[in-house]
This record gives sequence, C-alpha cells and structure tokens, in this order.
Amino acid sequence: MSNEINYKVIIAYDGNYFHGWAKQPGLITVQGELEKKLSKLFDQKIIIHSSGRTDRYVHAVAQVFSFKANTSIPVQAIIQVLNKPRFHYFVKEVFIVDKNFHARFSAKNKTYRYKIKTKWNEEEFIFLKNYFLLYEHNLNYELLNQGIEILKGTHDFASFSAKEDYFDSIRTINYINLIKNDNSLILEFNGNGFLRYMVRNLVGSLLALNEEKITLLEFKEYLLFPSKGKVHYKAKGNSLYLYEVFY
Repeated sequence: MSNEINYKVIIAYDGNYFHGWAKQPGLITVQGELEKKLSKLFDQKIIIHSSGRTDRYVHAVAQVFSFKANTSIPVQAIIQVLNKPRFHYFVKEVFIVDKNFHARFSAKNKTYRYKIKTKWNEEEFIFLKNYFLLYEHNLNYELLNQGIEILKGTHDFASFSAKEDYFDSIRTINYINLIKNDNSLILEFNGNGFLRYMVRNLVGSLLALNEEKITLLEFKEYLLFPSKGKVHYKAKGNSLYLYEVFY
C-alpha cells in the first residue's frame, strides 16, 4: 500500500521469560507479545519482522524489528505504549524508515556476546546462573585463540547448526574477541549471519577444545567436513546475548 509507514524498532529483552522470539501457539514469546500490543495500538493486524530469531532463554541488548502500518503514530507514543506496563523487555528507540528497509534482509552483520563467569561465591550463584555460564575449568587462552583463528573467515558452518535443512550454510565470521576480566570472560562474535544454535555450538566447541575433549585436528574437521548437527557441544542459551545489529 502506498500510504504504508515503515517503522524500525530497537528493543532489549530478558530471554529467561520467553519461549524465544518467534510466536508459538499458547506460549509467551517476544514477537507474540509485541504484535498483540501493536495490533491494538494501530487498530489493525501488525506483523513484525526481526533481524533474526533468538532461541528460548537467549537475551537481546539491541534486537531490531520492523513493521508496516497504514496509520501514523508518533514514535514516542509507540515507545510509551510498548513499555507500559513494565514487562521483561524494553523498547529503546523507534524510527520511521524507508519503505524498503527490512530488519532481517537489510542487516549487514550482527554481534553476539557469550558471558562466562570463572569465579563466584554461593550467594552470587542465584543471581548469576540465569545470565552467565558458570565455568569451573581453567582457561587455556593459547588453545582458545588457536580455535578462534580456525573459525574466522568464510566457511560452511553446517556442523555448528541444528539438525535442520538449510539452503545455504555458508557464513562469514568477521572477528571473535576474547574480552577478559578478573573473574569473567566474554566471547564476542561478529558475522554476516548465524545459523540456528550456531553461536552456542561455537562456544561449546571452543570450551570442549579448552578442556581437551576434542583436539585441534577434530576442531578443524568440523569445517573441513561439514555435516548438519555434527557438533555435540552446545552451550546453554541464557548466557548468550544478541548485542548489536548493523545496517
């Protein structure tokens, strides 16, 4: 429709309270909750499109979604309605954008962060367990960096995907950063796209390499001989954060 307005929204959410991004019958999802509010606000059926789906328990610091509506509502009014009552998400910004913008198809690359705690006390456990991987092994940074160098670049990442059929499992990882603090480690991944479970399988495999459950040669073979669902080391979801989407 020629009079449609295209909106871009940046949102943060706590994945512990949702059954993932994508709406599912009878379950609380981020997409489902937002579409209900927006459809009521605009008095029409609103379908939103995200930069990519996040799985159950996965958080977002700056997820992006877009939608079209044939009604003009000030962006501040949209923010106020979506953020009341306070829920387990927070809408940061809303923009009116070009009609060709699409949150998923216009995205150039994304950054995910995986958060790991290496030291904690018993009292901290109840506050940390739903937002960090509590990791009780020593970290061999030399070995981790060797694994990271193998992953960087353009590869067929089918081995790190879910057991699903993909038309194309070729992806490019631009960089992987190790962000170290005294008692924590963040693994930061930036790439042009990620398959389902890919980041969690990358993290799980790097940690398996760190613990010498697999060798560097076996790690390389995940990419040299890709096979869907080949990796058996998947890190838990609620330590993963969609950190930023670039357009």
